[in-house]
Amino acid sequence: MSTLLEEALSLVQVGGWEIDVDSGLLYWTDETFRIHETTPSEYTPTIESAIAFYTPSSAPMIRTAVTAAMEQGKAFSLELELITAKQRLIRVEALGKARRENGRVVKIFGAFRDITDRKQAEEKKCRKCQVFNEVKQEKDRLLSLINSISDEVWFSNNQKQITLVNSPVLKEFGLEWLCTKDVKTFIESFELFHLDGSPRPSEESPILRALQGEAVRNWEEMIRSKITGEIRYRQVNANPVRDAQGNIIGAVSVVRNITERMKMEKELVDAKTAAESANLAKSQFLAMMSHEMRTPLNVIMGFSELLVDDNLCQCQDKDQRTDYMSRIKRNGQLLVHLIDEILDLSKIELGGLQVEKTELNLSELISDVSSIIQDKAEKKGLLFFMSVDGPLPYTCLSDPIRFKQILLNIIGNAVKFTVKGEVKVLVKSTPANSKLHIVVSDTGIGIASEQVNKLFQPFSQADIAIAHQYGGTGLGLVISRKLARALGGDVVLVESKQGVGSTFEITVGLESAKYTKYHKIQQGYFQP
Repeated sequence: MSTLLEEALSLVQVGGWEIDVDSGLLYWTDETFRIHETTPSEYTPTIESAIAFYTPSSAPMIRTAVTAAMEQGKAFSLELELITAKQRLIRVEALGKARRENGRVVKIFGAFRDITDRKQAEEKKCRKCQVFNEVKQEKDRLLSLINSISDEVWFSNNQKQITLVNSPVLKEFGLEWLCTKDVKTFIESFELFHLDGSPRPSEESPILRALQGEAVRNWEEMIRSKITGEIRYRQVNANPVRDAQGNIIGAVSVVRNITERMKMEKELVDAKTAAESANLAKSQFLAMMSHEMRTPLNVIMGFSELLVDDNLCQCQDKDQRTDYMSRIKRNGQLLVHLIDEILDLSKIELGGLQVEKTELNLSELISDVSSIIQDKAEKKGLLFFMSVDGPLPYTCLSDPIRFKQILLNIIGNAVKFTVKGEVKVLVKSTPANSKLHIVVSDTGIGIASEQVNKLFQPFSQADIAIAHQYGGTGLGLVISRKLARALGGDVVLVESKQGVGSTFEITVGLESAKYTKYHKIQQGYFQP
């Protein structure tokens, strides 16, 4: 090998070698000696001794390659391990090529270089790639895990920036909106409250507390969006994230939407309260009904005993006995009325109440009711005023018995709860929507605002004390409203003021109404 070529190869740290096939002599360049960490004065290379430098795994490979080159002229390129003269393990690259003369291989020559640094760099890079891949796989597994969780998962760094969220968060808020937010700005986009509705400062937010090193468990709160006004209840768990040295590098927060749970809990509480109120109302109703029924029964029993007692009966004159019989009859009628109301309510509650619509003369029905009410008003010393606004149908389809029951209940209540003053009834119809309106106003005791909600509830009276004073079951309004609705109308409280009076409006549907400009209803004030 020429000296010029050897010098050129040594500059790039590549050694050379050559084998004379006929003599079997092996020649190394100086760079090849350097790679083997020996010198020409210390070592004379031969094929066998040179192969002995290689490790047990590499020696068979170089032996086979050299033999094939010498015998068959095959070129080779191998990466091998060898142990130098100084017992250092290195990685080398050996290349060989045959030279032929007259078709016969006469020499094998090649290049030889130390590739230990390159292989170590490649392995280091490979290890880095492997670590990177492992980290990526771990991150992918983590993302897959947190995305499978139905709760919201938030990650923040120690600069209070949102760094990672799972799919429920993205679905709720959107990626573009979240990218513009840090933790504090995001928190401040909501109004924050404790569960009792009292405001709370943003500094109490679990993720901010976790960034200060606190582990927050089962924190429950109410939030209201400043953008949409939506109210949401949440349960939050938050933990600080630390590095190997224990320094806080961020925080993770898991948020569960408990709005439905809170709604169900409230519904359960409301249902429990309603059930307790209903039980109390029924107990009060039963107590009141026992009193209401006992009173006429006592009268009936008492005067009946007086009439059947022979000794007392001889002492009584005809007028006295007639008075006793009248008292028994009145209290019997009262008892029948109480029982009818209870039976009506039972039918209504069970959906078994039927209305029978027939053709009725409206003027006659209202006049009959007016006469009955006028008599009751006169006995109490009240003014009673009846008026008609506009034409009324002289006939229509409705249930005359139930219609009359409604009027007697509502107008009768007005008289019943009015001590002095007047009761006014205004009757008018609206052909456009086929409705009859009866407005009943009085100057009675009125209804306290906090008692209004109890008016149309079964087994409930606005004021128990007033019920004992004026009597009655408290079922009249409930039954009247149910009946009015069955007739295509309603009963509503228009206004009421305690100590001033009340106004109720009755509406019923008018089917097949036939109108006339005349009616037989007597109008004006009826004075006692």
